[in-house]
Amino acid sequence: MLHPTDLKHRLCGALAFAPTPFRPNDSEIDLPGFRRNMDCLAQNRMPAVCVAGFVGEYSALTPGEYTELVKTAAGITKGRSLLVAGAGGGTRLACEAAKAGQDNGADCIMILPPYLVQPTTAGLIEHFRAIAQSVQVGVMIHSMPGISFTPELVETMTTVPNIIAYKDELGDLRGFGEIVDRVGDRLAYVNAGGVFETRDPETEHEGCQCRNPAGSY
Repeated sequence: MLHPTDLKHRLCGALAFAPTPFRPNDSEIDLPGFRRNMDCLAQNRMPAVCVAGFVGEYSALTPGEYTELVKTAAGITKGRSLLVAGAGGGTRLACEAAKAGQDNGADCIMILPPYLVQPTTAGLIEHFRAIAQSVQVGVMIHSMPGISFTPELVETMTTVPNIIAYKDELGDLRGFGEIVDRVGDRLAYVNAGGVFETRDPETEHEGCQCRNPAGSY
């Protein structure tokens, strides 16, 4: 198991978000297809791969399917790519998924924001904190349009020792820069909009690691 600090330092480069393929005739997971996709990513030296995220159909997976997916991915990526596993839904369900992800080989748990609710800032902090504290591996928090991820909120989450990364899904260059200004290298950053690719001098911070998603495979 990677120590969260070691994980944070290794989170650089590209992160591939892998879809979960399903069989058309019965909607069961197409595990052979999933294995081929994962092996392709690992063979081509993708630094990190995420399974069971939003594009990985997390909400469509049963707990058993989630466990099987993470375990299968871990068996293929071990020693070749970091494995990130999504965990979301209500707090108790997300804690159970996070534990299953950790126990089945994930190097990092990516906490997905709650669905179809508008949590208070205090509620969102406690949601993230409870899930992070249910595991020992490093944790990435995932933002979402419609939910306020302020620099203050993100900074508060750095007080949880194993929260080591932030995935920005908001596409707000100025807001992302304000978060990086406030939090600095206490977190690694995953940016869905390629903010650092714009090379805006105000958001390039020496010592801050930013990983850009490589798309969905």
